[in-house]
Amino acid sequence: MENITKEQFEAFEEVRLSGKTNMFDYRMVAILGKISQKTVKKIITNYLRLKFKFKGNEEEKSAR
Repeated sequence: MENITKEQFEAFEEVRLSGKTNMFDYRMVAILGKISQKTVKKIITNYLRLKFKFKGNEEEKSAR
């Protein structure tokens, strides 16, 4: 998890939010996000920790 960069996580999030593919289609997520399939799997496995690490409470703050 430590070797996932903010840029990789943001690329994953961009694909996720686009709705262009099933997020468990690692190959397509990797192609669309320009990240490796291994990175996609690591992000999915550690999604909540990475979201908190890179985004913190952004969503909570914007809801106020």
